[in-house]
Order: sequence, then structure tokens, then C-alpha cells
Amino acid sequence: MEAELRTAFLYFCHRTPYLAVQYLESFTGRQRADETRIGILQSRGTLAQAAPKQLADFTIDALIGNGERRPRRRSGPLPEKPFEYTDLKFLPASPSQGPFLDLLLHCPEEGLRLIRRIVSYAVEFYRGDKKDDHATVVYFNEDEVVFPWPEFYYWSRDTGNAPYLVTSALMALEAWAHKRVEEGDPVDAVVAQIVGAPAMSSAALLVAVDVDLYHGSHTIEPAIPLVACP
Repeated sequence: MEAELRTAFLYFCHRTPYLAVQYLESFTGRQRADETRIGILQSRGTLAQAAPKQLADFTIDALIGNGERRPRRRSGPLPEKPFEYTDLKFLPASPSQGPFLDLLLHCPEEGLRLIRRIVSYAVEFYRGDKKDDHATVVYFNEDEVVFPWPEFYYWSRDTGNAPYLVTSALMALEAWAHKRVEEGDPVDAVVAQIVGAPAMSSAALLVAVDVDLYHGSHTIEPAIPLVACP
């Protein structure tokens, strides 16, 4: 009964946004609610419309908390991963997994904030504050932007060996970017938002490249900074 009530509420909560806000905020400090949180992220209903900021905050808290490494829930020889067992709940990687695309469509600033936080957290997990001597430098309008860790370049692809959550977030970012260009937004403005957070490392670059390549000859000029980079 609890699950059915929750599902019904989530699908119609855009009619009572103040209740959606209260519901998401009620999880703050709650213990032993991990499975419920993941269930909400898997089946979000209209939360992105009703309470976008609270949904982004809820997702960050559910997936990474305060950013510190959480105790492992399993033992064995396999290496630690940034999202541990939670990542397996978002198989297969897809733009529709998690709340990323919903938020981008209904509240782009919150969607971008969430994706940048998730991807940056994974980058920090694997590389910490180590210096990258092989960073990629791209010049946008003569402004130098440094993208560290080129080994993360393929994270937006199924074959990129990234956490499923990260791949899904980047796939959602690309799907949203294509939609914006198709609706008439300038390609250079869309690409600027994609690469606007170097902390995401080179993972954001392939998304920008794919958007430029996909939309034909009118994207040639915006693609010059990317093509000119060795």
C-alpha cells in the first residue's frame, strides 16, 4: 500500500508542488531509507516539474551525501567504485535513467547543477587532487579552458567504462543538447553550457563534439575550437 500511494503521489504531485517539496525535504536526516530513495529516483513521476531544486538536492544526497567515501556494502577483491551497489540499480545506462533528463527539460539550471556534481564527484573519486600532466586545452573565443584526465573522454558512451550513473547523466546532457539545437538554439551557446564546468574533466568534451558533428554544416564554425585541439 505504501508503494502504491507513493507512486500515485509522485505521478500527480505537479498539481500540489508544495507537498512535493515537503515530501522530498522529509528525507533529510532519515535513516534506513536508502531503498525508498533509490525507488523514487527510478520512478520520479512529475517531481522535476513540481520541485526541481529539491529533487536535485535529494538526488545528490541519495547518491553521494556529503561527498565523503561511504563504507563498502560488500567485501572482496573488486575495486571500490564511486556509487558502489547503487550504481547497479541504474542498468542499463540510458538518457532516461535517473532524474537527469527530466530536470534538464523542466529546469535546466538544476539539471546542469546535478550532472556537474555527479560527474565531478566520480572524477574526484578516481583522481582526487592529483595534477594531470596530460590535460586537454581548448580555446573558446581565445579563452583557455583546461579539461583534465583525457582517459575520461569516452565516459558518455556505453564502452567508456564509467559508472552507469555517470554515463546516464552525460547521455541525458547530450539528448537535451540535441533537442535545444533542433529547436533553434545556437550551437555555440549550447556547447558553452556543456563545457562550462571543467571539473567534469574531458568527459564533457565528447558530448560537445557529438553535438557539433551531428547537426551538419551550420555547426562548422562552433566546432573550430574543438577541431583545432590536437
